[in-house]
Amino acid sequence: MEWTYPQDCICLSKDEGLKEGYDFCIDSAGNLIRCGVVNEKTGEYKYCFKKKVEKCHYDENKQICIGYCAENARCVMKTDYEICYEECKKKVEDCMSTMSSEECRKVYDECISQCKPSCKCIGYACPEGCRCLDTNEVEKYKEEGFNVVRCSDKPCGDGKYCYKVAKECYFDYEKEQCVGSCKVGICNLNTIHRDPDTNKIVYAECRCKPISVCSEGCACLTREEAIEKFSNPVLCNNQPCGVESAGLATANAYINKYCFREGMEVCHYDREKQQCVGSCEKGECKMFEDAYGNPFCGCLAKLEAVSGTIVERVLPDTAQPLTCIPVKLVVKPGRDLKRLSIVETYPSDFTFKGANVPTFYYPSIIFFSLEDENGLDKQTIEYKLCLPRDAMGEYYFKGIWESENKSKEITGDNTLRVVPQLTNWPPCPVTDQMLGSFLDQWSKGELSDLELLQAVEVWSEGC
Repeated sequence: MEWTYPQDCICLSKDEGLKEGYDFCIDSAGNLIRCGVVNEKTGEYKYCFKKKVEKCHYDENKQICIGYCAENARCVMKTDYEICYEECKKKVEDCMSTMSSEECRKVYDECISQCKPSCKCIGYACPEGCRCLDTNEVEKYKEEGFNVVRCSDKPCGDGKYCYKVAKECYFDYEKEQCVGSCKVGICNLNTIHRDPDTNKIVYAECRCKPISVCSEGCACLTREEAIEKFSNPVLCNNQPCGVESAGLATANAYINKYCFREGMEVCHYDREKQQCVGSCEKGECKMFEDAYGNPFCGCLAKLEAVSGTIVERVLPDTAQPLTCIPVKLVVKPGRDLKRLSIVETYPSDFTFKGANVPTFYYPSIIFFSLEDENGLDKQTIEYKLCLPRDAMGEYYFKGIWESENKSKEITGDNTLRVVPQLTNWPPCPVTDQMLGSFLDQWSKGELSDLELLQAVEVWSEGC
């Protein structure tokens, strides 16, 4: 048999492609494209993967860093260019008070011509929105008026740490608009000067301006306060209405408040009734158990009777650092299907802790193989993942299933949102004496299984 596939794809075995971090090429019907045979007896095939050929570099036309880096790295702008660019804008601001618009424009053009953009590959050690900097780089940003806050105590390189770099409410001359964040209110244009001949913006100033209070029926609360006040909190709008101190070891020293109101009752577990209550926008409200045997409810797509195979992923709504979560794969095999292979890719920061069916795995990749000569029945695969201390933000899952004559992507949930814990637990460090005390409290029911597990994690791994 002669195999054909798109020119911009490369043909590799499933293991080779996933190890390299390549994405599958998909045909117009949404199916994976086979391009060869690995083992005809076992039904293993080769697949088309998207090529990754461009190295990390600066694209003059798009004016961004593009291209690929080695595994676990990303392509970003070198800090020297960003600092040079900010210095040029500051020169224009100083110039406007003593010189004409035309002269200031020449000052800017001459200055910006000395800023040479270049890109480099840096590791993914830092959380989303943070960058790996040394002490000198941090000081340079601070001198240019940036707010620099450390994201994590964990080093990301030799003498380097992760920092969040942001400038509160300023005018971006490239985008020609106000950007940045405000502790309270929104970032609005305050002053602007244009060249009378070219209409080009030569100076602009942005300031934080307060917004109106919450409308009737809405209350200005933090997310945690909204959860306590309402059974199903819903945002009235996406603009902050206030701020309070975070009190947590996060990248920001404050937490925004937003306008919340009571929403429709959504699918959740009612502890008094010991059953799922509420409704789902799409699908059915079903009960599941987490890694500690505690029940929770989630929305599972309601599927009409079909002859084809469906594999659907179910994730918890949220998770916290230093906890373990269950990931469920609901398998609904087509008629007379005897064999099914599943390849699941989970976040590389998480740790795999086993599954309820036989499996083998690489870091961040799990392989499941289901087989029954009498035909596969509907079943649920469950595997367990444990989150690290510094987990925060959104994490993504993807996977495929493969039968004897078809391959498709796994449907259902593909995003897990990790939120910080709402208390100062667990303490850090945890000494042997402290751990003994925590075990005694746990035996008396004063600490939960989860709290004890978190304390043991800190005692074993450190802060």
